Amino acid sequence: MKKVLSVLCVLGLLLGLVSAWAEDAASGVYVLVDVGPDGEEITLGTAALLGDQSTLITTRWAAGADNLYAVGAGGKIAITEKSILYEGSSLMALKLASPAPAEPLTLGPSAQDMNVIAMTSSGLERQAAAHVTLTGLEQDPAILYTGVPDALPGALLMNSQGELAGITAAGYGEGLDRYAAWPADIIGARMRGEGPEAVPKIQWISGLTVVVDMGEMTVDWSQLEKPETAETDAFYLIWLDDGNNYVSYTQVQWEDQSSSLSYVPGRSYRVWMQQSADGEVDLEQALPAAKGTRCATEAVPPYAEHQYKDVSIYLGAAPVDDQVDAAEEVPPLETFTPESLTDENLCYYLQVRSTYQVEAQEELPLVIALTAPDGSQYLDQGGFILAPELNEGDVWNAEITQILSSCM
Repeated sequence: MKKVLSVLCVLGLLLGLVSAWAEDAASGVYVLVDVGPDGEEITLGTAALLGDQSTLITTRWAAGADNLYAVGAGGKIAITEKSILYEGSSLMALKLASPAPAEPLTLGPSAQDMNVIAMTSSGLERQAAAHVTLTGLEQDPAILYTGVPDALPGALLMNSQGELAGITAAGYGEGLDRYAAWPADIIGARMRGEGPEAVPKIQWISGLTVVVDMGEMTVDWSQLEKPETAETDAFYLIWLDDGNNYVSYTQVQWEDQSSSLSYVPGRSYRVWMQQSADGEVDLEQALPAAKGTRCATEAVPPYAEHQYKDVSIYLGAAPVDDQVDAAEEVPPLETFTPESLTDENLCYYLQVRSTYQVEAQEELPLVIALTAPDGSQYLDQGGFILAPELNEGDVWNAEITQILSSCM
């Protein structure tokens, strides 16, 4: 059963806290009220006397009134000034019109056996905090707990030594009696004017290894130490073609340990890994040269050793519903305009007739690169089979609808 320490009437004068609180260092607890023009008092929440006898600390959700008073030891004292402790936080300092007779509370560590002192519509109540754990609040770590039902903002957490361990901002889930509170160390830091530590949203990871082979760069980071925030951060591979200085990127999962990227033979590349705390890739800042891994690719296309030559090559198109086999000849486009490329009823193919010389069947990777007029490059990767029976007249096609639409 809840213990009601003091019952406050809405229209009555709030006279203070019971003397028993002084015995457990809770005498620095004050109730905040809004006094209307007709004298009607509306209870808003609670605050803690901290630092000196003229300063109360609470959340702005408990101090949202123009005619604000603090009720506790010393009776009803007017609030003359309100200020947010740090930009981006809702912790608020209140200045009293006259010094309070109570001793300011001292800040202390949180624990599992804390008590909650909270104002409700029935009065000021005290109850043990339950299910104490950690969460996040604004830019800070916070204490998450279950406490007094229907508590107003500013409820205080007191540890077993009678020290203030936290100040509650507001409820954490409607109807659950769950609350989030700033811990004492955060309160102390904000009172000293210290903001949250700046945590860089973007970090660069060095030490990647890159192996190139037949159209694929395999980027490996398995030898690197796993970042502490790997479970929550996003990771991106970013690579730059030295031939055109255009940057490409793809998101990867840290636990995969490696990823394969397509490249154009004969080019050199640089590869970076970016760690993002907010989940977004950042390409606005300069790529740090020291963090990139440089790699060169083959000086000649991989198929040169097979005397590969293109006899004819063109862009073809077929209806989306057609089942086009990779060895089927697709008729050329009669017209080629930006409008034709946006026709959703067509698929587009790179159509090639080729010759080569092999004695046995070989399967090789195929990289198709489309270079736009501005120099940016779009790649698609697939596979190609060289067959002895087709040495002199192989016909093949590769669908390139995706890279055309990406270029558009």
